Amino acid sequence: MAILSLAQVRPLLTPSFLPHRFTSGTLGHSPSQRSESGIRAFAGEKTHFGARDSETGGKNGLSMKVNLPVRTGLFSAGLQVSALAAGLATTILLARILGAEGYGIYVFAYASIALLAIPVQAGLPMLVLRETAKFDSIPDFAGMKGLWKWASLIALFGGVTAVFLGATVAALLLGYQEKAFLVGLALIPLIALSELRSAALKGLGHVIYGQFPDLVLRPVLLAVFLIAATLVLENVRPETAMTLHVVVAIISFTVGATILFVLAPDGLSGVRGNTGHWRVWLMSIIPMGTSSAIQVLNVNLGAVLLGMLSVSEDVSLFRIAFMVANLLMFGQVAIIAVVQPRLTRAHYSGDREHLQSLASWVSAVSLAVMLTLVTIMIFWGQSIISIVFGAEFRGVWPLVLIMATGQTVNATLGSVGSVLMMTGHERKAMHMLVMTTCLSLPTYFVLITLWGAIGAAIANALTTTVLHLMYWWGAKRVLNVDCSAIYYFVSGRKF
Repeated sequence: MAILSLAQVRPLLTPSFLPHRFTSGTLGHSPSQRSESGIRAFAGEKTHFGARDSETGGKNGLSMKVNLPVRTGLFSAGLQVSALAAGLATTILLARILGAEGYGIYVFAYASIALLAIPVQAGLPMLVLRETAKFDSIPDFAGMKGLWKWASLIALFGGVTAVFLGATVAALLLGYQEKAFLVGLALIPLIALSELRSAALKGLGHVIYGQFPDLVLRPVLLAVFLIAATLVLENVRPETAMTLHVVVAIISFTVGATILFVLAPDGLSGVRGNTGHWRVWLMSIIPMGTSSAIQVLNVNLGAVLLGMLSVSEDVSLFRIAFMVANLLMFGQVAIIAVVQPRLTRAHYSGDREHLQSLASWVSAVSLAVMLTLVTIMIFWGQSIISIVFGAEFRGVWPLVLIMATGQTVNATLGSVGSVLMMTGHERKAMHMLVMTTCLSLPTYFVLITLWGAIGAAIANALTTTVLHLMYWWGAKRVLNVDCSAIYYFVSGRKF
């Protein structure tokens, strides 16, 4: 979808784009082995792990192993920023071209499709990433080929099933949203296969190439096609925009598949795929997919319920407000991406005082940035929103202010979810996220029924507050660390 929120970018539970995910042993490699995988993304090598050490050796070999993965991480971070900018630009175009009602229909259709796609996408990409990296290090090209074929068949079968299910739902329940929804159903298998292709490339160490087609190319192409459509057509309708989205998804998938074909290991040619581990793979999908499924659910739940219980204009106002409110957390997202490895080192070296100082410092800086942006939004937000999105979206402003209360609590308490995850307590963080998600469904339902988009914004602020209070309490209990900005200012400690 063109909308890209910081909640999707924030590495809450599965920060797969960060370089430390590819320098840890969780993917079946030692740190030095995954460093070599990062090098191959730039050197274009097809050699196996360790070959570089024997060739370069000594200080030069070590320098290459350190510097190039760092460069990979910097390029990846730059790619994320580019993706955010492209997604924001496309969202603005969609809102201005379709108007409040048309954009609401488009958002509701896409959010519904995203929920339908959860069983198809959740777990498979992470499994493919992990197993591809493992097979690449052994190497076992028969297992890699078998994995890719097996995962593709699962995605295709699940995608086709979801399409038929969605078409049935549209025929029985939907009215004016039906056309955009039906057209958009084609995105389910396309995006599912694109995720697998991206995971395969990242598993091979080609992190940038794995992300570029979906994160940058797709939203940029959609923006270009939308502009072209306004020049050719008198009226661009939601189903037209969704058709363009399907077209650019096909193009980006084709580009990504071509990149994978070119960069795939030479050993894959001429071998027969081995799917002997399919039972193990199948059992691994559910726990791996839980976090990504919950994230997709949290991002799209409010829009779907608003589409079912309120009018299309409310859906568009809420989604734009959701995006703007998450942009207010830019400071926290930027800082935590840098300090995550330091949090882990402080914890596992037993330096609780440094962990405490670092975590509370992150909160203090995040809160300062957050309050600055909220102040701007309070005094000039309505004018900014009207200029950027159009006068009919002035109703976004009060929704942003409501959601900002929850995000202010988030910034005050700090990146406690990341602290729990980086210190080995990801299961506890997952349990809290699941509990909050279960509570959010009735909260959204009741408040949307009472107050429409305002109710959805209140529900968002409440669930955000509850989740981060639980995270803060969990970090305090299991780590004896107060991650809040309040601790930083009261204690007088400086980082």
